[in-house]
Amino acid sequence: MILIYNIIALLSMPFFALWLLIYLIIKPEKRAIIPQRLGFGLKLPPNRKERTLWIHALSVGEITSASLLVKQLYQLKGESTTIVFSTTTVSGHHLAEQQIAPYCDALIYFPLDFLPVVKLFQRKIQPDLFIQIETDFWPNLLNCLARAGIPLLLFNGRISDRSMQRYQRFSFFFAPIFDSFTLLCMQTDSDARKMVQLGVTKEKLRVLGNLKFCRDE
Repeated sequence: MILIYNIIALLSMPFFALWLLIYLIIKPEKRAIIPQRLGFGLKLPPNRKERTLWIHALSVGEITSASLLVKQLYQLKGESTTIVFSTTTVSGHHLAEQQIAPYCDALIYFPLDFLPVVKLFQRKIQPDLFIQIETDFWPNLLNCLARAGIPLLLFNGRISDRSMQRYQRFSFFFAPIFDSFTLLCMQTDSDARKMVQLGVTKEKLRVLGNLKFCRDE
């Protein structure tokens, strides 16, 4: 699956480059983001600590879910752990600057899922643990981290009925993605059952509720 995915990505590069050019002309405010998502000017702490934790949240909703988790991890991590937090959208990045930046060591944009770009981010960040919040599954990143023996955790996982239909229709593609996770913490029993239907073993699943409803005490 991953080989076919990368062959298709390689063949589509000229079309992607053309689309990207048109997109940046239409939306000039995005011009500063794409180079960062390709790894240019990636701002990370200069000195690597004993452990690095990489947390990713797609946009505003996921960042709202992640904020308390990041704050608690920051309080527990001690001096030997670096927290790198990534987000995908501009609105999400702005919110993360307010809610997440005080509790992480680096705030970055998530890499585009081209294999050389993913490997560049992996080499520079060198994560010892990857935590994903809710959604935004990308095959190359998850596959590269899993092959390197890096534990992958999904927090606040959810699957809408609409997404479930898509996942089932293309199960040959999505099943290996979900199976690459070491542990999947879902919001509800229904979400966990859907993961089982997609081929994830029950041993990898936990139901922990919705992080948005947690309270900082």
